[in-house]
Amino acid sequence: MLVTKDYLPNLPLMEGMQFRNDHLYTKKVNELFKKNQGVLKKLYEAHISLVTKYMRMQDVLEIVKKAGVNMTPQKINACYVESMMSRLDTIKDVAVGEKMRYVEFIVFIGRMAHEIHSGTKQEGMEMHDKIDAILDPLL
Repeated sequence: MLVTKDYLPNLPLMEGMQFRNDHLYTKKVNELFKKNQGVLKKLYEAHISLVTKYMRMQDVLEIVKKAGVNMTPQKINACYVESMMSRLDTIKDVAVGEKMRYVEFIVFIGRMAHEIHSGTKQEGMEMHDKIDAILDPLL
């Protein structure tokens, strides 16, 4: 009841592939990520778990906190979860849902940039400009 009444109406969700198609799969976004690929990979690798070799939610929270990005942990969590790709078998390995791969980290950055600008004067900015604005504090 709490989730459907209070949480979901205040946190619009967008289906994963639809978000990628509508916002991330553009020439300008691709060029921006390609230009910054080296430092993005280093950022990802500096925060992956030594045990799992993947990024976890707490790693993402740490990156966002260090960057000084003004987002609630709930919104960061939503961006994290929505950035994850579907997994084939989460029954055999429940922890697989907590393992963010590099490509999902890139989607997370896009979702975070989109979320930060939602409901602001900058909401109408081009997606590559939103991402570019968030890359500076992250990197």
